[in-house]
Amino acid sequence: MDFSTNTNTSQHQHRSAKPSTRNTVKNKKRAAPEAQRQACITSLRFTRTHSKPKCSEIADVLDGCTTRDPCHSAACSVCSKATQKRGLVQLTTAFSPDEDLVMITIIDARLQCDPGELPSIKLKSVRRHFQRLFTQALCSDIPLWGYIGVSYNEHIANEWKPRWAVELHGVVRANHAERLKAQLRPLLERTESVKRPLRCDPIRNWKRQTSYVSKPYVGRRVSYRSECGDKRTWKTALKATHLVEFLLWASDYQPDDRHFMMAIRRYGNRLNVLVPARLSSSQLAKRPQEAAWKPEEAHKTRR
Repeated sequence: MDFSTNTNTSQHQHRSAKPSTRNTVKNKKRAAPEAQRQACITSLRFTRTHSKPKCSEIADVLDGCTTRDPCHSAACSVCSKATQKRGLVQLTTAFSPDEDLVMITIIDARLQCDPGELPSIKLKSVRRHFQRLFTQALCSDIPLWGYIGVSYNEHIANEWKPRWAVELHGVVRANHAERLKAQLRPLLERTESVKRPLRCDPIRNWKRQTSYVSKPYVGRRVSYRSECGDKRTWKTALKATHLVEFLLWASDYQPDDRHFMMAIRRYGNRLNVLVPARLSSSQLAKRPQEAAWKPEEAHKTRR
């Protein structure tokens, strides 16, 4: 009898049954948001808090979220991840990956709050705060695409009280970054918990850095001093009580509500960068500081 056909068939079945490394990585990435959602549901159902009825309601909403019937809640990691992917595709219509771009991070100490007070912070107020900040710095005409994030900051030796911090991560063109940095820095205050309120990094890895800008998850930053005395920070996951507090805050919004755009408008699935309008002579006379901006003026210290 000829067993060559059966042998080849069994070998072919063995090869096809073995999963490839690429498929395994893709399955892990797809399963990560679902695992995060299940962890959030567990924390909402079993964490002791005074808002237990609302926690159960949010857990039921997250548990009932499906692909065909999504919940569209900012507390859902799956819906937030889908919104993040859609936003990054739209970002390519405003900024090309081949351009010289810069990633900025703004942390305003005035937007910090104590643990337990995060639900009192409203996204509309945060958005207006950053708009006023850019207007005061004469940078409201710079195209910026960003995302409002939240982080929990604490010190391992309790040198300062733990606080929630509201952050703005954004993407701007490199030719606007120096002006933005020079005019915003005098308006941002350094504190014990916010040592670096403004940071600019050139984008060298498009996918990695733009994904960080629009990250839907929240982390915990723990500050400490090394053996040499240097101040350092390491990132870790939120505790269950802090995670529940964040979910209570995020459940009032949709993932799109956390986007922040300046001098950019969305039309369908496209983002259009607005061209600054030319001012008349009378308008220039009323606003001479906007017409003739000098870099040395931005370095003056605040009084």
